Amino acid sequence: MNKMQLKKYWPSSLALLLFVAMAVWSLAISDGQDKALLRAESVLKQLDHTMQMQLQSMATSAADTNTSNEYCALLFENGQLKQWSDNHPAFQNISLSQLKDGSVITLPNGKYWIRKSESDHRVAVGLLLIKQNFPFENHHLINEYNPVFGFEGNMAETSGGTAFHAPDGTTIATLAMHDTRAHPLLFSGWLVAMLLLLFQVMLLSAGFSSITRWQIMIALVVVRAVMIAIHFPEAIYASKLFGPTVYASSYFFGSLGDLFLNAIWMLLLVVVLPAKNFWSNWQLLRSILMFVVSVV
Repeated sequence: MNKMQLKKYWPSSLALLLFVAMAVWSLAISDGQDKALLRAESVLKQLDHTMQMQLQSMATSAADTNTSNEYCALLFENGQLKQWSDNHPAFQNISLSQLKDGSVITLPNGKYWIRKSESDHRVAVGLLLIKQNFPFENHHLINEYNPVFGFEGNMAETSGGTAFHAPDGTTIATLAMHDTRAHPLLFSGWLVAMLLLLFQVMLLSAGFSSITRWQIMIALVVVRAVMIAIHFPEAIYASKLFGPTVYASSYFFGSLGDLFLNAIWMLLLVVVLPAKNFWSNWQLLRSILMFVVSVV
């Protein structure tokens, strides 16, 4: 690439470097996230195995329920609760029929993994904390995952996350590292790369034929629609700017960030629109900008 080409294509070259850097960073985050979940699943399987063995002993020999600090043990006799190891789970209003073996139950103060062991007239039940679920939070009450999983407050539930599996393979939740998905540098890198790429299209649009311009316009509309549909890139859509709490009016204008990108896209579409030059589209540009302002 000579100096003239470098000068002509510097925005796309810089955008490509940023895209590669952000993609590598995102993959590293994803890899760390997957490893953290695998470790947590391994811990859960070990605790599940230990819990089943101890519950079996409780059910067959009425062993003491104070056998482990990792879970809450309940001992029922003839359908009535007789012993329990601690008062942390809010099980007071839960019947034995609701405690199904190998399932997750949501109680008023948390989500728990259930194991049961039955023998004659005794039923031993173990409630292993998955995540706290208090109705409110403060310095002492925090809705976080069981510390034994090692998440250290870095995981948040999200529809686009990685599945956290129970010992039987069912999905407990889909999680993502919330403090790294929306890292300011990751967010800025993706956003700047996109804007540079759009700027490159703007610079080259003067030399495009009418057919090419229409093709680019269609491609831009499709790309933006896909971005909105799948929330790509996640580093951008995980930020507060792209959340619905600040601003949201419709599917296509779901956040203040979406409004900003849509305005940039509209401006670019006007620039690429088949015409002799950009300024001949000024009336259309002004109408579109007035529409965007009216939406705000």
